[in-house]
Amino acid sequence: MNDPKVRAALALVVALGVAGPMRAGTANPAAPPAAQESTADEDITRKMMALAISGETAALFERLMHFDDPQREAGRALYRDYMDEYRTSVRRAMEALQAMNLDLAGGGDRDPAAFRTGIQTLTDFVDATAALGDRYVADLGDLAMDARQEAAHARVVRARTRTYALALARTDGHGTFVDLVALAAGLEPPLDLDSTTDPAAETLREYELRLAPDAERMRAIMLAIIRLQLASLAEMGVDMNPEGEAIQELEERADALLERLTDIGTGMEATTERFRRRVEGTLRPERRRAWNLAYNRTLWPEIYGPGEFEAVYEAALALPDLAADQREAIDTIRDKHEREAAPINDRWSAGQRELDELDWAAFEDPNEFVAHRTKAVERITGARGDRRALDARLAERIRELLTPEQREAMPEADAGFDEEAVLRALGGGG
Repeated sequence: MNDPKVRAALALVVALGVAGPMRAGTANPAAPPAAQESTADEDITRKMMALAISGETAALFERLMHFDDPQREAGRALYRDYMDEYRTSVRRAMEALQAMNLDLAGGGDRDPAAFRTGIQTLTDFVDATAALGDRYVADLGDLAMDARQEAAHARVVRARTRTYALALARTDGHGTFVDLVALAAGLEPPLDLDSTTDPAAETLREYELRLAPDAERMRAIMLAIIRLQLASLAEMGVDMNPEGEAIQELEERADALLERLTDIGTGMEATTERFRRRVEGTLRPERRRAWNLAYNRTLWPEIYGPGEFEAVYEAALALPDLAADQREAIDTIRDKHEREAAPINDRWSAGQRELDELDWAAFEDPNEFVAHRTKAVERITGARGDRRALDARLAERIRELLTPEQREAMPEADAGFDEEAVLRALGGGG
């Protein structure tokens, strides 16, 4: 995969971005070519798997339908079959992408027919992300045993549309809203989504209905844009020639849809934020704190998600010979980390939001855009450095509380990447 222009175009489409087929790639320029290729393949594989229905979402479907144990087992068998088919579709798409790029990078005559076949395989993958999930959800409806479960299946269908639309939007960084129903189900303990007396549950049911039409439109438009991008690549042909009336027409249609998508996404973000605050207002202080942390971790997992400190903290608490006074001291350090990390994380997320919302078209002077972008990046970089320093410092404080034998027993993280392991382990994101 040596042609950067072709690689960027194909990788973007396969990753299901919506910014246009000739957007620049994001491989690390300092890495050797083989490392760049591996990094890009890893990123594409993960983004493909992120469009699958996750195990957590499948569990939410079961919960919404009030499955008993036999139904739950049948539902899990359906999910295993679904994931097997989905992984097969990912493998085919990756093979097609690799073959297309190898063909384009090689010397001699290029095979237009092979290129068209590859584009069709990628189109089939896009269609499969929708069709396989929809079929799985329909099959869950066939397991319903009474009127209550049949009615609950409508909530599952809405949840499928909502989570799939969100997964599509997130593939290229366009999704900045969170599925509040999944968020509520993931709390410990989870909110009772069926309660008729809990105002939080009532608010979430209203949220489901309010968001449903926009989620359906977002799903349809994003899939249409992706198919138009693939059709544009097919028209460009093996030489990636962007000229021609047909290509221009496809691009114009995609741009028009993108404008509609932006309006819909803005509306969904506003609706989600409004209902998030409404749910927050119904919760007790300790539940409110957990709700807001879960929301932030979902929206900005790289900021609010667990890092080095959390890994060391959890590993230390799991030591079988940890004394009571050690545990108390470690919890005290955890509380200190939580207090000191909060303003750093907020500063980091503010910079990230500022960067995400920057629009070069809003600036008459390109230098002004660059200046704003540089300022946002500096805020992010500074906050990220402060957070990593805090994590390292307090993680070391925990290690200092342990005996030499306990420190020896602490596990080390493995950061290696194995594509087959990713396909087996990733349960999807929709």
